[in-house]
Amino acid sequence: MTTSQIIATHGEDPDGIIAHALLLRALEISDQTLSPETNHFLRYDRLVEQFKGINSLVQDGKTSLYIADVGLNPLLAGENGGNLIIDLLQKPRQVMWIDHHLPTIERKSLFDQFGGNLVYCSKRSSGFLTKTHFNLNSDYDTLLGGISQAHDYKRPGRNHTLITLGDELQRVISYANALPDESSSFELLSNLTTSLRDDKIIRGSRLSSDWEDLIIEYEFLQQQAFHDLEESLEFENIAGHEVLWAVSSPYLSQKIAPRYLESQYSDSVDLCVTIFTSPVRNHIIDGYFCNGLSIGDICKSLGGGGRGNGGGFSVPYDTTEKTIPQIKELVREQIELYSPSNCRSEKTS
Repeated sequence: MTTSQIIATHGEDPDGIIAHALLLRALEISDQTLSPETNHFLRYDRLVEQFKGINSLVQDGKTSLYIADVGLNPLLAGENGGNLIIDLLQKPRQVMWIDHHLPTIERKSLFDQFGGNLVYCSKRSSGFLTKTHFNLNSDYDTLLGGISQAHDYKRPGRNHTLITLGDELQRVISYANALPDESSSFELLSNLTTSLRDDKIIRGSRLSSDWEDLIIEYEFLQQQAFHDLEESLEFENIAGHEVLWAVSSPYLSQKIAPRYLESQYSDSVDLCVTIFTSPVRNHIIDGYFCNGLSIGDICKSLGGGGRGNGGGFSVPYDTTEKTIPQIKELVREQIELYSPSNCRSEKTS
């Protein structure tokens, strides 16, 4: 099957979902039921597989492909000797890639050589970039762009209406991605996206009452997930760095658990590694205070990427009691490899 227009955005946080909704608004796509052939909600732990599927739907010279909030990490860029991405840049009638992750701009030469319009800014969320690029200037478009920007660049201790709305959207998104059935996950993310497109979900500083039952159910699951997260914590000194290991429920994926851990433990450790349980296979590393240690380099060496002092990486297997030590060892080896010999924790009282 081939399609004339495909939208593929990050499906694990509000920035990607908002970018998707704004693309639907910009392209005047009003379908009430989104097709899984023309709309893709991407996960970093399934990225190569999903891009292969998209490539099979692209029709030479006839398909317009829009990608947003997806970092072009080493695993994706190197798939099939680099030919997967080259095909996706060359085959469509046009390609637009909207992003703010460092690995994408590091591969700008691919866009220059093989085509594709790269819309990039490291200091703006993909939702905000989408709104700006397409000149979406209504009050509602500005609100959506503001939520994505505020939530994606949220600083510890800061909170206001835009962040509160982003947090509520994140709860729905995390709930959807924790579902074991991919079709159910797609349906919920699709409903969320079309509701955002059509201005049917945001009411003041909260989501509309239509989503209340799901939020209540999620908050119950979240409470247990936070308890289990605290029970999982382990501290270890690796090459002079104080490392916090955490194992999280998928209901706290991808930003909820890391941001909680940062708020609680960033004053006492140098970095935190959050390992998520099934069905999530993408894990997060956040650096706090350790000078000389590049979290980005660690994540890239593991096939992932990120920006600033944080990043993520994926593994091709589920998280179990047997695989958790394997994941820890992968990260431990890279911390030791990238740690300067004179690097030591420096804390301020």
